Amino acid sequence: MFCTKMKSQIKALLREFDNYVDDHIDMALKITTALKNVLSSPVADVLTAIIPGDI
Repeated sequence: MFCTKMKSQIKALLREFDNYVDDHIDMALKITTALKNVLSSPVADVLTAIIPGDI
């Protein structure tokens, strides 16, 4: 009984997570693409020259 209840709760949690990911995937891709473009731009090279360090 405990395992059955726990199993159903985990399934529900995973479904909620899948729905959350589906709802927010477009925004995540936009942010990732924008960050990639910024880090690949000459501006990033200038900032790296001004502020040295490892990322």
